[in-house]
Amino acid sequence: MKKIRVIKIKPHEIPDAAYIYPTSEAFLTAIGGDYTDDGNAYLKKIDNNIYAVCPIIVDILDIEGNRKIDDKIICGTFCITETDTKGRPVSMSDENFKKYVHRFFMPESYDYEDALESYYKNRL
Repeated sequence: MKKIRVIKIKPHEIPDAAYIYPTSEAFLTAIGGDYTDDGNAYLKKIDNNIYAVCPIIVDILDIEGNRKIDDKIICGTFCITETDTKGRPVSMSDENFKKYVHRFFMPESYDYEDALESYYKNRL
């Protein structure tokens, strides 16, 4: 199995390339398995065939707000990946890599109240 290029985005840092295997386990490791509930993550669609792989938050108090996608604050480290026509993760094209590094380049900061409000607003 060949590794794929994804964008890894940590709180308060600029995005960076990560090379991981296209498996659930590899994505969980990349986003920090300790942030996930029983090893699960969720996908947040950003664009056609572009998804953010985000941790399911166990304790929102322990994880910093990172970036906002649409009206949802993503907490903790997350990755952005491209998918093929069957929904499987593939290496990001140069064009999409540059586009989404640029989109998420500037670190953002959200306090506890912002993250909590986003969490409850998007659960409904």
